Amino acid sequence: MPSRVAVAFTRAALALRLLAGLLLPLMAQADPGPANDNFANAVVIDGALETNVVLSASNVGATFEPGEPFHAESPSGRSVWWTWTATVNGSVSISTAGSSFDTLLGIYTGSSVSGLVSVISSDDEVGKKTSRVLFRAIGGETYRIAVDGFQGESGSIVLTVAKAGIPYVPGWALSDIDGNTIQSSDYRNKVLLVDFWSVTCAGCIEEMPGFVNLQTNLHALGFQVVGLYKTTQLYEVRGIVESQHINFPMAELTPEVEAKLAPLQTLPSSTILAFPTTFVFDREGRLVARVADGGKDLRFFQDLIRPLMRFSSGGRLQTQWQGNSLKLTWPGAEDGDIIESSTNLTSGAWTPALTLFGHTSLTLPAGAENRFYRLRKPVPAGQ
Repeated sequence: MPSRVAVAFTRAALALRLLAGLLLPLMAQADPGPANDNFANAVVIDGALETNVVLSASNVGATFEPGEPFHAESPSGRSVWWTWTATVNGSVSISTAGSSFDTLLGIYTGSSVSGLVSVISSDDEVGKKTSRVLFRAIGGETYRIAVDGFQGESGSIVLTVAKAGIPYVPGWALSDIDGNTIQSSDYRNKVLLVDFWSVTCAGCIEEMPGFVNLQTNLHALGFQVVGLYKTTQLYEVRGIVESQHINFPMAELTPEVEAKLAPLQTLPSSTILAFPTTFVFDREGRLVARVADGGKDLRFFQDLIRPLMRFSSGGRLQTQWQGNSLKLTWPGAEDGDIIESSTNLTSGAWTPALTLFGHTSLTLPAGAENRFYRLRKPVPAGQ
């Protein structure tokens, strides 16, 4: 017969097991995981990007939903979600730099987790385990942001959403090898790739077939390459233009223009420090990428350029009273779109009021004539 001590010990052990069985479910309920684990519970990010938006979060305990895509095409299962609506058109950088684990980053449009359309994604930023994407956001469009962990990793997240690029880029004008004037203002509302190169630079020549491919396939969509070479014999330049089947303008980089553009390098200088060096300007004319290590292949530049090519198919005028004045804004409109006005909707007589080139609003003062306003895209030449 067991002793009273043994019986008491057995009863105590049973009681502890029963207590553990009760506590474990309660502990699980007390730690449900991140609040934005599911797509439907995404955290809303303020749309204003005048300053960087930096958020801290965690994907510890996060799960994978039915129908959810693999972010950056990498199976995982620790995703958390944010949603952000752009207020204006412009290039945006979203990064997980500073996070404690190897991240995956996916940007989408769509209203359900099973109906998402990928905009851009990133596994690793070059040389890092964290992720970064650069793309053109369209005013009024809502983006779904997912952060996951590579192979199920989890930890603390730092998510930064920022307006990309350098806001002021000085204008320039040059004469190309055929005597035609080319200038920065020619490329408004285009993605512009400026290639600084030299005839003695092997990496420069290596990249040129890729630029020819991009010019061929993306020019009609609003993309342009311009080649700027340092002082050399013109016949050498023409030989490379012919042998490489160059289909974009080539011009000599004058000291005056070099002095304007060289300070935009990662290491500011009065001269271009390395060849090749590539600058990429977005549709708003901001410098959004600088590549100075040379010899990049077509895939590298395609991945960089295509997300910047996103183009709004249309915009809508929005109105807001400010005191006694009426303010018009146009999220989603593009440079070159036209605001027109009329005093009579039935007459069909519309007068141009403003062509959009860098404008973000139009204020109608108190006491202004009563008029109707509309936004339209210009008719392409020849139509």
